[in-house]
Amino acid sequence: MTKIITAVSLYLGMSLLANYASACFFHYGQGYGGFSGDQVSPSAAFTAPKKIFNVKHPPTAVAIINEYSEITLEYDRPITSKNVSIQLTGSANVELLDQNIELIDFSGEITARFRLTGKGFDVITITVTGEHNGDSLRYSSRVYVRAKQAAPPLTMEVTSR
Repeated sequence: MTKIITAVSLYLGMSLLANYASACFFHYGQGYGGFSGDQVSPSAAFTAPKKIFNVKHPPTAVAIINEYSEITLEYDRPITSKNVSIQLTGSANVELLDQNIELIDFSGEITARFRLTGKGFDVITITVTGEHNGDSLRYSSRVYVRAKQAAPPLTMEVTSR
């Protein structure tokens, strides 16, 4: 008798759980399954807030040791923002020429020059700070720098007959 009661209660429990899951599925959209996606994530605070200061940059950069290289940063900021600047910081083997850059225009490109002094796990950290609608905002991102050896010089030998 206890086996029958256990089986029936297990069956009822599973059927109720399936109905509950399908209710979430149809509420949040058929492509999301009720657990992820554009509709459930903001309401559950799973995503970061939308960025006010947009900075686009390459995720990685390749540099030859002891030679100057550069990365290009594209930025876009709203008209109502003020005191917006970009701070660049490098790891131990990264020597930056420009570390603080004021953003005067509302959109544009910046070229950041740097020199890699050795091999290792090197990073350039880009931090954007400024004010928008009375709020002080700060965003940061990283560019990973990979070392590349300089190509050996080409030598030609000429032999005469």
